[in-house]
Amino acid sequence: MKHYFKEGYLQDRFKNIPFKEIDEMMWDIVGAFNIIGMKTIFCCQGHKSYEYPYVIFDENISDKEIENIAYILLTCDSYKGSFNKWVRKDGNKISSNWIWKLNYNNDQLFERDTETELISIVDILYNIRNKLAITQRRNCDSI
Repeated sequence: MKHYFKEGYLQDRFKNIPFKEIDEMMWDIVGAFNIIGMKTIFCCQGHKSYEYPYVIFDENISDKEIENIAYILLTCDSYKGSFNKWVRKDGNKISSNWIWKLNYNNDQLFERDTETELISIVDILYNIRNKLAITQRRNCDSI
């Protein structure tokens, strides 16, 4: 399996993420979301032909943060994902988390190349990170 990040990079950077417990195909996408500040709490690559890879974000990720990232991703022609909010009753309280899911055109489940799709999204997210860093440096320089 090919990876976007060098071996050990994500494990060294995010010691709180149990990469050994995560589906290997999801390492890069989980790492990329965390690199841009979108803390993740769960993911699955999909183990059956009808299951799609998905990532669940920390409950502290705001609607505005999701909207900002979704806007950037949706402007990329190659992007094939969606964000949905999962709201549920958890004991006596209402809990909610944003979920990102990889989508496929025409639901061609058996002809998909999940690994390639995930890597292309990681590339987009990593470029977002670079753009955010440049913008932050510019803002700091103007102070």
